[in-house]
Amino acid sequence: KSTLKVGEALLLEFQVPKVTNFLINGSIAHITKLRSGAETQHIVGVKFTNSMRYQREIEHLVAAVIEAHTRERENIASEYGIFFDDW
Repeated sequence: KSTLKVGEALLLEFQVPKVTNFLINGSIAHITKLRSGAETQHIVGVKFTNSMRYQREIEHLVAAVIEAHTRERENIASEYGIFFDDW
């Protein structure tokens, strides 16, 4: 169960080893419940309140995630012959 509420202030720490590590303030913009069988997941949207100050770090973080995802897709494609661009 989640005790989070829309509008609640947060201090989030972003950590990607060997890439970046920083704190950023935000607030909960929305909460969506997803049910899968007997389980419930909460998808939480966050609005960053000092994002301009950390714009470079956020861009670096997003680029690192995209790069890791692309590398993972390439590994799957080469190992299993699955080419995601054909989907």
